[in-house]
Amino acid sequence: GATGDNTYFTFEETTAPPVPVLPHWEDETFYEENKLAPHAVFMPYANTAALRADAARYAKPWLDPTGAEWQTLNGVWKLNWVNAPTDRPGKADFYADEADVSAWDTITVPSCLEMKGYGKPYYINVDYPFQDNPPTIQMKYGTYNSVASYRRTFSVPEHWLAGRRTVLHFDGIYSAAYIWINGQYVGYTQGANNVAEFDLTPYLKAGTNNRLAVQVIRWSDGSYLECQDMFRMSGIYRNVYIYNVPKVSVRDHYLTSTLTNGRKDATLHASFLFDGIWDGGKTLAKKSLKISVYDPAGQLVYENNAAGEAHEAKKGEAYWNCAPIQLKNVQLWSAEQPNLYTVRVVQIDENGKEEMAFSTKYGFRDIEIKNSLVYINGQRVFFKGVNRHDTDPERGRAVTNETMLRDVLLMKQNNINTVRTSHYPNNARMYAMFDHYGLYCVCEADLEDHANQSISDRKSWIPSFVDRIDRMVLRDRNHASVVMWSLGNEAGNGENFRACYDAAKKLDNRPVHYEGTRSNGNYGGGRFSDFYSKMYPGMAWMKQNTSNLDKPMFICEYAHAMGNAIGNLKEYWDIIESSNSCIGGCIWDWVDQAIYEPLELKKGIRRLHTGYDFPGPHQGNFCSNGVIPATREESAKLAEVKAAHQFVKFLVQHVSEDKQTVDVRLTNAYAFQDLSAFDFVYDVVHNGNIVATKRMKLPAVLPGTAHG
Repeated sequence: GATGDNTYFTFEETTAPPVPVLPHWEDETFYEENKLAPHAVFMPYANTAALRADAARYAKPWLDPTGAEWQTLNGVWKLNWVNAPTDRPGKADFYADEADVSAWDTITVPSCLEMKGYGKPYYINVDYPFQDNPPTIQMKYGTYNSVASYRRTFSVPEHWLAGRRTVLHFDGIYSAAYIWINGQYVGYTQGANNVAEFDLTPYLKAGTNNRLAVQVIRWSDGSYLECQDMFRMSGIYRNVYIYNVPKVSVRDHYLTSTLTNGRKDATLHASFLFDGIWDGGKTLAKKSLKISVYDPAGQLVYENNAAGEAHEAKKGEAYWNCAPIQLKNVQLWSAEQPNLYTVRVVQIDENGKEEMAFSTKYGFRDIEIKNSLVYINGQRVFFKGVNRHDTDPERGRAVTNETMLRDVLLMKQNNINTVRTSHYPNNARMYAMFDHYGLYCVCEADLEDHANQSISDRKSWIPSFVDRIDRMVLRDRNHASVVMWSLGNEAGNGENFRACYDAAKKLDNRPVHYEGTRSNGNYGGGRFSDFYSKMYPGMAWMKQNTSNLDKPMFICEYAHAMGNAIGNLKEYWDIIESSNSCIGGCIWDWVDQAIYEPLELKKGIRRLHTGYDFPGPHQGNFCSNGVIPATREESAKLAEVKAAHQFVKFLVQHVSEDKQTVDVRLTNAYAFQDLSAFDFVYDVVHNGNIVATKRMKLPAVLPGTAHG
């Protein structure tokens, strides 16, 4: 009752209703369990002799190794596929040692399930195939949240088990996965385009009868952040392997450099993270490192036991910072002159015996933003780029080395010098190709919540956002080709990107791009970005907004390659090259995403299909907007790109009255190389017929200058 100014309440104690337990794949705060921390990719060998014996991979790090402490798990796996998580097999039928999977189907790994006939691929741009109610997964459009249960056996050499560690490595899984070894739970992963690693050491046994079981959930809360304009597919679609290292060993290495003496000399800084230290660092004190550096011709330019200091990072880990390595007369890396040094690292035990060796390709170059432009090695550069998706008409998103290399070589042959990895990190092997052949890379994080950009302002999602940034940067920061990090694509203006920007800057000093945060009504990149950025501007906009800015303008998507939209490419480049703030851009996009229908393919029918040919939400043939077709033949559009991007330009100044002499002005638009290495091949035409073909050496016109 109430008396005067006082109000009285009666409280009765009750039992609170239980908090509902969501599946892991519907909890944005639970995106990994027992997953190892990210690090730079490396391949361990037992010693220097084994490393050098693998000459092919030593030269081209995208190749499979021979003789490494490594074993591929690619190949034939057993498979059980069901429409819904409620139908998935449990312990007795799946991951227990005694489980009988002999009646299951078989599937080749890596592969996309849908391209093998399990479920349907959906071509989706701005939509989810499930109800937009994050983080839950409630299906719509008649789609299913299917589950694929994989299983295989593999062997482990006996010497891998004696005081050593074995790591399971996945290059990519769509979208969430649980892992078991020999009937024991190992861990859980989300983040489809980032590496996932697990320590298998406690679960393994010698011999051939180790059982690996992986259960893949097609859609998870992580799928809200994987809303890219592409065919959505699932499964273990990138390489799987195991590798073995000493119990206390280098897990991560970070190489940086400072150019000095007018960029003639360099100081190389090497930092190593040791793992497996459980005795207060006593074991680490007995270890030593031998660092060797070889120039691009393979000549030894530095070798020494690494003097340095160990600093505890956290329990079980320690950083080892080597003394600075001074090098004279270094050959710099650029996309035009991709000079790569080899840094070889050998770990030596307390008895002076080599116990692990690996090598990393490294390019000396610096990047700076100055006067609202980008300079590499002191020279202004233009990024003449394309956006590239992982896509193959037969394999879907499971692209091979051969497909990646085809893309890289076609780009190099057609005046493309930049790749934006739209919209997720590519396979690590492709960055080794970028380094080797010379392509600038805009390395983009696997972050796009296009259909619900409000997620980017929800604090509970910050850890999963930052995890995707950390894993990208820590894996790829040793690559010379990476000239900027991109925080994602079309994911809104949310505060979560403040944490993403800070995370990238904490781990590396390269500039950061993000188009999604608004600066004004005209363009993005205002917050959490070192660049302004724009998609699909018209010519009037380009003329008004690409000069006199306070930071560089990067046109991250433009000249949409569907239909004839690419025809104004030269007009774009006339404006870009005359601006004082625009650094270039990337065409949307490189290759059509059309695919073969799996059932037709089994019958030998190789007919390309778009979104129209599959159920669920789709945007028709909008996936076929590449410069080249899905089958990767050269195209008329590619010829247009090559012409618009040309680095060697000819302008006819005068033709004699008898038409026997032509005066030509020759301009070198390269940033680093003169033209003395090029031949000029031309046809002499009379009445429409070629009467002669002639060749001459070009003069040594310096970069950025003209002759004639």
